[in-house]
Amino acid sequence: MIRIIYVTPRSVTLDIDDGGKYRTKNAYSLNIRGESGTGAADDPDKGIKLKDDRSIITVFDLQPETGYDVTVRFENGDIDSVSFATKHESATVNVREFGAFGDGEHDDTAFLTAAIMCCPEDGRVLIPEGTYRHTGLYLKSNIHVELAKGARLAFVNERELIPRFPAHLESCDTQVKTGDAGTNGSPADCGDQTGSKADGEAGTGNTEDSLGSRGYFLGTWEGVPQPMFNGTVSAIGVKNACIYGEGTIDGCATKEDWWHDPKVIRMACRPRLIFMKDCENVALQGVTLTNSPAWTIHPFFSKKVGIYNVTIKNPWDSPNTDGIDPESCDGVEIAGVHFSLGDDCIAVKSGKIDMGRMYKTPCKNVHIYGCLMEDGHGAVTVGSEAGAGVRDLVVDRCDFNRTDRGLRIKTRRGRGRDSVMDNIIFRDIDMDGVITPFVVNSFYYCDPDGKTDYVQDRNPLPVDERTPFIKRLVFENIHAVNSHYAAGWIEGLPEQPIEEIILKDIYVSFDPEAKKGIPAMANHVPECCREGFIVKNVTSLVEENVVIDR
Repeated sequence: MIRIIYVTPRSVTLDIDDGGKYRTKNAYSLNIRGESGTGAADDPDKGIKLKDDRSIITVFDLQPETGYDVTVRFENGDIDSVSFATKHESATVNVREFGAFGDGEHDDTAFLTAAIMCCPEDGRVLIPEGTYRHTGLYLKSNIHVELAKGARLAFVNERELIPRFPAHLESCDTQVKTGDAGTNGSPADCGDQTGSKADGEAGTGNTEDSLGSRGYFLGTWEGVPQPMFNGTVSAIGVKNACIYGEGTIDGCATKEDWWHDPKVIRMACRPRLIFMKDCENVALQGVTLTNSPAWTIHPFFSKKVGIYNVTIKNPWDSPNTDGIDPESCDGVEIAGVHFSLGDDCIAVKSGKIDMGRMYKTPCKNVHIYGCLMEDGHGAVTVGSEAGAGVRDLVVDRCDFNRTDRGLRIKTRRGRGRDSVMDNIIFRDIDMDGVITPFVVNSFYYCDPDGKTDYVQDRNPLPVDERTPFIKRLVFENIHAVNSHYAAGWIEGLPEQPIEEIILKDIYVSFDPEAKKGIPAMANHVPECCREGFIVKNVTSLVEENVVIDR
């Protein structure tokens, strides 16, 4: 019932599973007693005590290299326990001792950077209570950064002060084109460009124009290399590092700056709040992330990424403020995250057409559990930029409230034969007020050509190198109430049908005042209200105990 998920020298994240979702079925009290420092293991009156009902919980203020015993007592009388030891810590580097003001007025970038750069291996960078203005920080390997309770990293909004990532950099093996991605020397739409297409319609380009040769690149926008502002926190090639604590990372975006005319590019594409590229064993634990200029957390070509008990809060109408967008990553664990934002809560990706074809790096081995997703466009989305495919994705024990879509898969002709979605499993999920709980859309009308006959034709076309493939999808033990348009819209390609879909133990009911609307973003999709499952172009459909309550 209780399991250790992640440990730092001064914190631990626990999974307390009594069959609940984001919250346990029974509230509990928790007691952590240490061998030394924080209470004695043989003294029941000492230690850290708290009460909660979240399934995934993080406890702070522990001591390094200390053994701890954890006891959980549920209201129904059940008891469970586990032991663990915190990790080694070599030193503490306090940013105030390096000159940081933390007054919300001075620019603290140089002082924060100096503390990070000077921190020894296995050391802690401590950011105490206060507001620290900065133009972007860079994480380094083998350290922990603690944002103490009351600490706030506040991103500046003067664009001329913020570093920018070029779309391409020269490679020592070959000279890569350094012009902006796109055709005819002009930048492809990055969601910020004057006269651009609708949101998400980045130019498809081609392999030579968009990527040159397999050179080094940093910034991308929706799967295409683009000039980007650095993240408010960036990690490039970092290993064995963590940002943790009870503080806040604030992108300080408003409708007067980063969210103003979001399709107009000004110097570069809008920054992510947290950007990771080529990282391994990097984690975020406990912190609050808010007011992101664009995507909030973007792990990119990284391995072993952990995101635990993080809170992500962006206004419901903020543009492109996805919560977590793992792209071409291997081994992503997302647990106990509370999302409330202005786009998809989680969007799993692997590059657009050229990126997928050239690097052939799928997003795989992703586990999402114990999360609460509210007010976003999609709770968990796969695609549409999935040119290298997505496989072995499990979403379980989650709550979705008031999102437009629940479990959403987006693809289209042109994504290519490497764009294979396989072994995607959604189970043990409760939804409330989700407009359409299940959407599998093979005709998603993104990109400048998204509404052309090639993409939207419902007649079978030849299967070739441009044809994507959806293999096995499993939806089981899912309870959705107060839905609106339909229980689900599932449509494969006529020339490449979805191989297998399993619907097991599914219950869907509708809002008494259900709205009417289009369940999937594609041409030729009619408006629906209180419809069941609309399923087209699926080779094997298994239904077991599926209830539609109108």
